[in-house]
Amino acid sequence: MERQQYLYRGDRRYNVLLGEQALYTDLGGPDVLRGQLDRLLAVVSLPRLSLGIIPAGPRTTYGPATPSSCSMNAP
Repeated sequence: MERQQYLYRGDRRYNVLLGEQALYTDLGGPDVLRGQLDRLLAVVSLPRLSLGIIPAGPRTTYGPATPSSCSMNAP
């Protein structure tokens, strides 16, 4: 949990991209999944965090990360 403090410190921005299936993957039982989803809902409202969901559907190939599709704010 200590590493989550980076979400609240400094002026870094975080762009997170999740596959939709990650929202349904149950590793640890329903209480663990519920806790993970609750935490995700809590941090998604932070102004420095943007969250994108890749919808599940037909198989899709995504190209390699390029500067226009991937961003990182390094110290």
